Amino acid sequence: MAKEYDLKGIEQALLNGITYDDISDKYDINRGYITRLAKKYNWKIANKKTEVNTLKYLLDNVAVDKFNQMKTILKDQITIIDEPILMILANQYSTYVSLQEKIKTEGIVLYNDKGRPSFINPTYNAMQSVIKTLTTISKEFGLTIASRRRNKINLDDGSKKESSIFDIPDIENGNTDFMDNL
Repeated sequence: MAKEYDLKGIEQALLNGITYDDISDKYDINRGYITRLAKKYNWKIANKKTEVNTLKYLLDNVAVDKFNQMKTILKDQITIIDEPILMILANQYSTYVSLQEKIKTEGIVLYNDKGRPSFINPTYNAMQSVIKTLTTISKEFGLTIASRRRNKINLDDGSKKESSIFDIPDIENGNTDFMDNL
């Protein structure tokens, strides 16, 4: 019986510029057979000169969406050198979301067979570690309110700013310009 391959996955990998060797390893398929399939089904193969789309290959949809959002927000403030750490941040965010969903169903405290609280859910501890990593990386990129204020990073999109509790230090320093927007 002929072996069945994930044709959609292989085609998508080719479109994303993934190398034949990587596709061969991932899908347990001969490199020559990949070429024959591409010709048979008229698949488009990414030009080797184009950037390899590692985002969709390495990250899930939540992480890819978050990466693109952050890259859009940070615009000119990041370079290609910053992208790997931004990918890690997006991946950590995705991990946080999935852990949070798991905790919603299981709860923070796990119970023994007699229905008594037994111990804290290990998923909760893992989530706390992810939160710590997220916070650390976010501070580096100026993605926390405090780090933006401290580093004078302006992510303003030009819309009218609403006052917030974080304007209190401005009042104490005599700056009441933000009150014009009230």
